[in-house]
Amino acid sequence: MTIRPMTAADLDTVADIHMYAFKDHISSKLGKRYNKAFLGWFIKDDCIPLVATDETGKAVAYYIAAPFGYQKAMNKALLPIAIVEMIKRPWVFFNKKILNTVWVRAKIMMGLNTFVDTTKAKYPGKLIAMVGQGKGKEAKEKGMSVALMTAAHVEARKLGYEYARGTVYKTNVIAKSILEKLGYIAEPENSSFTVVYYLKL
Repeated sequence: MTIRPMTAADLDTVADIHMYAFKDHISSKLGKRYNKAFLGWFIKDDCIPLVATDETGKAVAYYIAAPFGYQKAMNKALLPIAIVEMIKRPWVFFNKKILNTVWVRAKIMMGLNTFVDTTKAKYPGKLIAMVGQGKGKEAKEKGMSVALMTAAHVEARKLGYEYARGTVYKTNVIAKSILEKLGYIAEPENSSFTVVYYLKL
């Protein structure tokens, strides 16, 4: 296994991995074209997009981290393609989960969500958020998630980040175990569905 930065040349494969790993996520429901735009948005200097490759050099897993509060800029950038892909799939307008996600993203774009400001005040210093990671069908090697996150921490320190933050569903026992193994500490409970973890880098 080799871990390296994600490039534009990886997007086709990584989009397939994302859609495989997150079948029920809104981004997957909007199709591969949207997924490539979504993943490609993170290929920039202040983000950390990584891939784990097999012996042939093909990406089999990915990990993405971005400056905390990235959602507002990302949602604005992806809005045109999101609208087009939703129009092509009118059934999404009747999916309650998708509509709720759209509403949350709209509030972020309009500056109606104060969560980013209150969180930054709580953790003064440069904060990076775990956007997500996914493994494809071909990802057989054990320890890949830990290796990707460890590499991301190294890159985050190089970029001057002081804290890392991640949110996982309470039912995701594997993700919680990985975060705790890497030294993340769970915040006091504030949601019935998710757990927020922080790490001092």
